[in-house]
Amino acid sequence: MKFFSDREGQNVPRNNEQIDIPVWNGICAIILELVSNNSLSETFPMECEDGRGVCGCDFVALQDRVNAVIPNLEIPVRRIEHNPYAVKNEFEFLEDEKKSPINTIAVLDLIELIHSCISDPKKVGEYHTFFSHYHYRFDHTGENQRIFRERINELFERNGIAYTLTEEGVINRVLPAPFGNIVTQHIKTADARLNTLLNDAFANILVPNKANRIVALERIWDAFERLKTYYSVDKKTSIEQVITKLSAGNALFETYLEEECKKLTEIGNKFQIRHFEKGKEEIKVDAQIDYFFFRMLSFVNLFLNSI
Repeated sequence: MKFFSDREGQNVPRNNEQIDIPVWNGICAIILELVSNNSLSETFPMECEDGRGVCGCDFVALQDRVNAVIPNLEIPVRRIEHNPYAVKNEFEFLEDEKKSPINTIAVLDLIELIHSCISDPKKVGEYHTFFSHYHYRFDHTGENQRIFRERINELFERNGIAYTLTEEGVINRVLPAPFGNIVTQHIKTADARLNTLLNDAFANILVPNKANRIVALERIWDAFERLKTYYSVDKKTSIEQVITKLSAGNALFETYLEEECKKLTEIGNKFQIRHFEKGKEEIKVDAQIDYFFFRMLSFVNLFLNSI
């Protein structure tokens, strides 16, 4: 659904990677609606006492499954009482932030789990008056999964959350449009190994988990070293040819490309990107991982568009 602010271009920037309490409560509301409309009843069935089939959703079984496969969620699937308007002093606010019960990665796992469990219930027979319920069979048209994706993605978009739930039921990061357009393409150059490195890098940078982003950084730097030898196993001769091709006759641009190649090589060698021995700087901040990745991506994209 598009709101007035959306139509007026007042969209919230998609740069927030943390699930807060209001967003968690919104996610819980969506899941509990699936429980009540029996979209999860095939996976977590409550059986009619007269043996006539499934009559509802067993929420306890659902919660048990969540606890078993997502142990780091650490909170039940229900809303958290929260008063954002309560007056707090600065110390209390900081303490509350430290005690936030929301584990974002675990919540994203929960969303993927719920998506995989959704089906399309259909009433079977007449209303069972003695137990005050209907009985259900289940189709798999994907309609309720589609609605779930739309509602989750609307919630993320309205709150500036930098994730999206894909048609495959997988959570991906939302990247700035120019970069997102690059990393969602499938690379197919004449060099099969280069293709593998770049496609692995692009796939991993979209995953919310920090470990995947680090893998993406390593792969794109490996791809950079690979493309240096695109024309010859003699790296020095080959990279000169690469830079000449990329500069397209612009001498000043060629000078800057030479400097950039040297700087990118230095970054890869001094940080824990290509080498991991003691003395190499570890990159611990997510934003710094993205900075290095997108800086290298700019060079790689120029290469892909020019050669």
